[in-house]
Amino acid sequence: YYLAFSGGQWGATTSPQVIDSLFTRSFIVRPVSRDASYNIAPSGAADADTRKVEVSVGWNERGRDLSVTGAAYFTNLFLE
Repeated sequence: YYLAFSGGQWGATTSPQVIDSLFTRSFIVRPVSRDASYNIAPSGAADADTRKVEVSVGWNERGRDLSVTGAAYFTNLFLE
């Protein structure tokens, strides 16, 4: 997905967003699995209260496509 700012609010869109005619940003929200010790793992039980968000910003510099990426985990701390 791509982040879009419209009407004073941020939203998600499937249309690429180009910032200042230079940068493209995107993000992916992925499910998280836990192993038997409740550690984050490539497979295991799905954790309904945690998501992994991967972000990327790309640009072209001197004819080369470049990008930076990052990832973070978000969780519901107030389980009820």
